[in-house]
Amino acid sequence: MTRWQERSERGAEGEVAGESVAAMERASSTRILRMASVAEETAYAQLGLPVTAWPTPRLPMLKDSDNVEHFLTVFERLATAAGWPEQLWAIHLVPLLDGKARSAYVAMEPRDALDYACVKNAILQKFEISPETYRLRFHNDVVGEDESPRELYVRIKGLYEKWMLPNTKTKEQIGETIILEQFLKVVNPDLRSWILERDLGRTEPRFTTERPFPCAQDEREACTSNTDST
Repeated sequence: MTRWQERSERGAEGEVAGESVAAMERASSTRILRMASVAEETAYAQLGLPVTAWPTPRLPMLKDSDNVEHFLTVFERLATAAGWPEQLWAIHLVPLLDGKARSAYVAMEPRDALDYACVKNAILQKFEISPETYRLRFHNDVVGEDESPRELYVRIKGLYEKWMLPNTKTKEQIGETIILEQFLKVVNPDLRSWILERDLGRTEPRFTTERPFPCAQDEREACTSNTDST
């Protein structure tokens, strides 16, 4: 057998292997679609609603190379426009997941797998997106190329809502977050680190009642301004 024949055979074997992998992926996607269809019919039946009550918009698969935030925003707007009950959103979303997003879904607790908010949160975490991500963008984002003032306003407002989650907090909790944000900008780095280590996620910071500050000789030193803060 000549060298060229060997290369040709190896290439043919590679093509067959590639086709086998592609066929397996298609079969997996088909199984997921069938499972989702059965789950959808069951859920609609439990709600006492006909499956055909809401049209199904055509949506692409979510790939790892896609902007996951844009994808979820489009999905939510289409789901709202189609009139889908929110308790069925997860069932409609799951067949569209691929790669990291599907891995995130598979790793979820079964009791959370039909809760759209839980599924969305798991996907965003898989892509390393959290409220802290939105906080940094809110403070540090710049005007995009060809971005109109209205588009900029809408984007900043969206970052605020994803950072603060105003629908899940009281106005007092939101105010406390803003006050703490400003406080951490002006105190010295040692105190800031001490607070963040102990108070991350707390509404009422522990430092308001604890004395003395462990990172400073007195409170005046603790509140020394730091011009390099972010």
